[in-house]
Amino acid sequence: YLRYDGQIRNLRLKKADIVNTIKEVWKEKTTEDEQREDRSSLAEFLRGFLEKQYGERAAQWAYSLVEGCRQHRDDDFISLFLSILTGKVDESVYHGQIRLLSHLLKELIHSDATESGCLTPPELSEALRRAFPLKTEGQIEELVQAAQAQLEATGGSIAYQALFNEDGEGKPGAFIKLVRNQANAEKRKYLTELRTQLCDKDKVEVAELRTAIQSIDPSIDPQTLDGYLSLAFKTPTAQLEQTPPLDTDSVVQRLLAADVRRVGPPQAQP
Repeated sequence: YLRYDGQIRNLRLKKADIVNTIKEVWKEKTTEDEQREDRSSLAEFLRGFLEKQYGERAAQWAYSLVEGCRQHRDDDFISLFLSILTGKVDESVYHGQIRLLSHLLKELIHSDATESGCLTPPELSEALRRAFPLKTEGQIEELVQAAQAQLEATGGSIAYQALFNEDGEGKPGAFIKLVRNQANAEKRKYLTELRTQLCDKDKVEVAELRTAIQSIDPSIDPQTLDGYLSLAFKTPTAQLEQTPPLDTDSVVQRLLAADVRRVGPPQAQP
């Protein structure tokens, strides 16, 4: 997406333009991927997207967009796009975040029995427990407090859909930021447990990683488990059994850079 002979002028895009372009890229790519059996990489898609949008100025836009992303990488949304574009993070992380927030909003709407658009703090707590059954009471309380602080609704009803609003630069409020931060911390803890389960192995085989994941996450279903193994070994699920052992730290790092999360409680419920 940055291949070009000659000099390219930096358009010095405003942050709002960068955010809006990234949103449009994700929207179109998601739509296209739903119609294809094999999903294109973000880099491949971006090149075609910019050529279609800007023609001969596509290279200029590509350079300016990437430079703008680097300048604003303190923004989580922009930083994630750049990390996926450069191959440091798997695209599944973006889609996982979208599914996480969509699942949360659906649960909040479902909990709004009167369809008033508001939930009391106890109702919000209960909805959060249903949406995130693996969270601790402390985590749930943190989320409720973040929601109240964001909407300045201490003790009163919470207009829950407003919790999903973004500012003029596309940044979410404190509540959504905390939801994502908790999810990231939970993933790191999950993978730390996995690394401990693998002991001090320098290399790990597919069967060994399968057993280790099942040990720390006994509720995991076969399809999700195969998906994690495919991500870890960068191999289609149908070819996993023929995959040679890989460096253990590399395997864990690949999972850290993908959409991986605990499926059930650490120990199977009786």
